[in-house]
Amino acid sequence: SLSSMSSHPRASLRLRKELVKVKKVLSANSSASFALECIMDDKDVKGSITREDFEQLSADFISKIVGPCQRAVEDAGLTVDQVAHVELVGSASRVPIVASRISEFFGKEVSRNLNVSECVSKGCALQCAMLSPVFRVRDYDIQDYYPYSANFSWKKEGADEVVTSSLFPKGNSVPSVKMLTFLRSESFQLQATYGDDPALPAGTDKVIGQFEVAKGGAGSEPEGKSKLKVQIRLNLHGLVEVESVHSVKEETYEVEVIPEKPAEKPKAMEVEGEAEGAEAGEKKAEGAEEAGDEKKAEEEPAPAPKKEVKKRTVKTTVDFKVLKSMRVGAAVVRDWAQKEIAMREADVREELTKEARNSLEEYILTSKSKVWGDWNDFVTSDDRNAFSQKLDDAEDWMYSEEGEDATKEVLVAKTSELRGLGDPIEERFVEASRRGPAAAELRSYIQMYATLPDHLSQEDKDRVAKECAAAATWLEEREALQEQTAKTVPPVLMTVDIKKKGEVLNRVCQPIASKPAPPPPKEEKKEDEEMADAEAAEKKESGEDAEMAEAEADGVNGVD
Repeated sequence: SLSSMSSHPRASLRLRKELVKVKKVLSANSSASFALECIMDDKDVKGSITREDFEQLSADFISKIVGPCQRAVEDAGLTVDQVAHVELVGSASRVPIVASRISEFFGKEVSRNLNVSECVSKGCALQCAMLSPVFRVRDYDIQDYYPYSANFSWKKEGADEVVTSSLFPKGNSVPSVKMLTFLRSESFQLQATYGDDPALPAGTDKVIGQFEVAKGGAGSEPEGKSKLKVQIRLNLHGLVEVESVHSVKEETYEVEVIPEKPAEKPKAMEVEGEAEGAEAGEKKAEGAEEAGDEKKAEEEPAPAPKKEVKKRTVKTTVDFKVLKSMRVGAAVVRDWAQKEIAMREADVREELTKEARNSLEEYILTSKSKVWGDWNDFVTSDDRNAFSQKLDDAEDWMYSEEGEDATKEVLVAKTSELRGLGDPIEERFVEASRRGPAAAELRSYIQMYATLPDHLSQEDKDRVAKECAAAATWLEEREALQEQTAKTVPPVLMTVDIKKKGEVLNRVCQPIASKPAPPPPKEEKKEDEEMADAEAAEKKESGEDAEMAEAEADGVNGVD
């Protein structure tokens, strides 16, 4: 029954996964079938369901679809007719009844231009990038909406009367800052609560904050009261908190003010041109008077500074205590961080366990087919039967409840146990398939070095021949021993030994075989021809010298 299945975690999880698949199938089809083998107590579950039955079973949930849409329209101060476009997002919008109910409420067809699953995650990623100081994104204003009203209440000083103020009404923008002003002579408390809102989830604690403001000290207000400015913030996370408290006090102080000197009379401008005698005398008299006044002004002392009283506002920080807040404490945050690390490590262990399970399953299935096929000639019948039984037992254990709950270490140990029996068989099979090509490659090296260039010395030729003969003898002896050895026992001639022998042979013979031939000797005939040409050139030069001497002698006789 479902009640007993809910107490069985594995069966409940398998049933939920299957029901999700059925829901997805019903989104595109009128009916769907399901089947679960051995879901619990070796019992199988199978059946089918139609879309009509699914909608009847989900009637309570479907009836709640229109409610949020209606509240959204009312909070926006609109009517349904004023909504021009409706876009569906979220994976649940793929259910046909959801889209039809929303379409009926708005009286228009809904749109599906966006990927209903990806658009939500992309929007969250964009918002995170906008809030993070690491990323730079284009300016895109998203105005958050406070879904409830937040009220602040306090008692009047000297009375039990409680005053309540709706500081952040429903729909207030987030973040936001408000200021409250109090005249107090003693400490007092502030309490933040949710307003009466039917949309508030049932059972929610309406008290969201309690704060105690300390005494602000002697103030300048009547009766010695202090004027307190309480700054309250609705932060980006939707939390209402008292951010700061300041005592505001006006005080007077004196400053010295130096009086300004009386303005000087402007000097008379000189009159250009010729003036008559009387006017000239008057000008001179006026000039003499002005000069006398200036002299007197210079002799008079400067006016004494006066004191003037001014006012200024002094702000003093006042302490306050947070008695209750929705902000999570540092200890809780550290605890959550540790839990997140533990969950991440659990995910890594789960992935490693899956890899170990897949490796064990792959080895079991592969070995079961090979032990009676490719490996048949390389294992005795008794060992084959024992190994096959081990594989069958491991397969049954892996699909049992104990195997399903096995850890990575247990799965790795089980795989290692099976490999301890199967790897020697596989090694003999692999050696038999690779030994022939490796021996043929070694023989090709021996044959290649059997024919060497004629310009090599006899010592080098003998050394190469000796190495090739030793390699050929070693290979023949090992192959003879391997022929006498059964395929079901470890081989005496390994492929790696043959390759090493070939590497040694190449390391010794390759430098000798690649020696270049010496340059050919010069031909004697060419040297003789060069000597004859040189003698002929000398004779020619000596003949020319004799002719020149005779010509000079004839010239001298003719002159005489």
